[in-house]
Parts: sequence; C-alpha cells; structure tokens
Amino acid sequence: MELIRALGELAEAPGPEQVRTARLLELPGEPARNEYTDLFVVQLYPYASVYLSPDGQLGGQVQEHIAGFWRVLRQPVPRDPDHIATLFITYSQLAERSRDHAESYLQTLTRQMRHAFLWEHIASWMVPFVARVRELGSPVYRSWSTLVLDALEAEAGAVGPPSVLPLQLRNAPALPDNADAETIADIMFAPVRSGCILTRADLARCARDLQLNARVADRRYTLRALIAQDQARVLSWLAAEAQRQADLISVTPPPFASIANFWRERAQQSAGLLLRAARHANPARLEL
Repeated sequence: MELIRALGELAEAPGPEQVRTARLLELPGEPARNEYTDLFVVQLYPYASVYLSPDGQLGGQVQEHIAGFWRVLRQPVPRDPDHIATLFITYSQLAERSRDHAESYLQTLTRQMRHAFLWEHIASWMVPFVARVRELGSPVYRSWSTLVLDALEAEAGAVGPPSVLPLQLRNAPALPDNADAETIADIMFAPVRSGCILTRADLARCARDLQLNARVADRRYTLRALIAQDQARVLSWLAAEAQRQADLISVTPPPFASIANFWRERAQQSAGLLLRAARHANPARLEL
C-alpha cells in the first residue's frame, strides 16, 4: 500500500515530499511546478467526478458517493474526496483495514468495500486518463502514469474482478442518434458520455490543423468558437480525434478489459455521431 500512497502523493503540487518520492520511485527527473500545472491544472483535472459525472462537472453525486466511504470509516470527509491523491489514500486505508480486523465479518466487510472502491471510483476512469497522461505529460509524469496502471493491475489481481461494469459507466447517458453543434459541444466535455477526454491542447491542435483562430477561454466557449468558424471541418476533426482516442486504449491490461471496452465503444459512437453531424452541417454560424 505504500506504493499506492506514494503515487497519490505525486498527483499533488510538487514540493519537497514529491521530489523525495520521485527519487525513491526512480522516476526520470523530479516533478516540476510548471509541468504539474500544465498537466493537472490546465489539461487533465485529477478528479474522478470530471470523468464520471454525466455533465463532466466537478463534484455532484460522484463526489458524494466517494465521501460516503470516509463516513463509513468514521473519519472527516476531505475537502476534495475525488482527487487522485485522496482516492489512493482512501483505498490504502481500506486495504489495511481489510487485513487488520480480527473479526472475520469485519474483514469481509472491508474487503468488499476495498473491491467496490477500486472498481467504482478508481479503475472506472483511470484507463483513458492514464492514456492521456502518457501523451500530454512530461517524462516524470509519463513514468508516473505507467506505475499507476501497473499498481492498479496488481490490486485488481488482489481483490478480484468486478461482477458488473462500474455504476457510473452503466448509468452513463446514451448518445443521441443526431445532435446539433451546441449539444455536441456539451457532450464532448462529458467524458463518460463521449468516451473522450478533450483538453485545451487538443483544441489548440484542432485550430492549428484547420488553420482556424482559437480563442483562449473556457473550453466549451473555445470549441463553440471553432465550430462557428467551420462547422463541417471541425466536426470531422473531432470525429477523427474520437476514433484516435478509442485506438489509444486498444491495448489494455486484461483486468481492465470491460472498462476499456466501454470507453472505446463510447469514443467510437461519438466518432459516428460527429461524422453524421458533419455531413449535415449547417453553414449558419453559431451565436457566441
């Protein structure tokens, strides 16, 4: 469990503790503040609710479910219960308690909680998240992401496979058969719906590829501004990006196959939706 705790610590803003941990784990270099900020503040938010909530927003029911585990542990709920660092600490505590209880029924209960917490709140979104960290992170964070997936694979072997797909994935709203550009802009920033994690770096890449003007603003506003400039081409670009992200997780450790399949299929469905929208693109511009 020390490895899980250490990996969670590295998802926090760099300081002396993070530097020491990186050295102990023999990562390539030390975590730097600017690299951390670009990855976890600008590009990929390290909160489960952003990836599992139907609207892609921080907090909500996803965060509340995670907070419930702390209440069961009879401990104060942290300020950010769905942050990676907190998730890994919570999981470590559950794993330790599953071994420490003398009473067999308490051991059974905490083992069940450990199993549920791993699959519902960590593994459920780590597959696509780690794939994007490997693309967007500096060498130290790319190596961190590899260790995270390796550690979670070991934990999956220890607790056993899930009997069903995690709840937030099962309950993810279905994609419509067709959607207008405004609806698509909302779908694309709800990862559990779209199967994609669309970052600011992706939007900048879209603007460069299509030679459009990218406005530095809220991601939804930026995407809507791009669509307004050339609806058909931007939607086609997004379709290709959705398929690219589906391909990113085509090779996934066996314990996470069902979860990877969910994300891959959603991304492929989004690609189809975007292509249909591109073919019927309205030449009229969106109101910004």
